[in-house]
Amino acid sequence: MKDNGLVRIPSRYSVEETLQRLESALAARGLQVFAALTTVAKRRKLG
Repeated sequence: MKDNGLVRIPSRYSVEETLQRLESALAARGLQVFAALTTVAKRRKLG
């Protein structure tokens, strides 16, 4: 795979908790998440 500058770091937390922790860390630095993609499983539950 071509190195495109992305850094991948495994998380010991679930996807949802990882995203919550990331959003909190960004907010603490004055940054705001303005868009989030839902997971396939959540979209299936919604129909």
